[in-house]
Amino acid sequence: MSDEGVLEAYSRLKSLREHLSDEPVGAAYVNEYHEVLDLLEAARKVSLEGFRIPEAQVRPVEVGSNYVTGEVHYSTDRFCDRRFFLIKIDGALALFDLLDAAANSGQPPVRLKPAE
Repeated sequence: MSDEGVLEAYSRLKSLREHLSDEPVGAAYVNEYHEVLDLLEAARKVSLEGFRIPEAQVRPVEVGSNYVTGEVHYSTDRFCDRRFFLIKIDGALALFDLLDAAANSGQPPVRLKPAE
């Protein structure tokens, strides 16, 4: 993938982050996020597995209930908790910011102080 392709993928990731609603994140957006991670993984030859949304986190949400019977009704569509999604997408964006800064400075992305 060319540098332009990386820029496109990174721009899509940032746009996805900036346009999230305050509601749970639909499965279509989770799929878009994973497609962008696939592009960035291929381009940079890095694993972003830790930033993916596990399948178990994309599930139907409660849409109603009957307090008399205790029956709970769930959506047919699947969603991811917004906060969980934000943790993953912000982590991925932070990683690429660190890698970009390191590439521009010639320094390691993070330098840890030795324990005293």
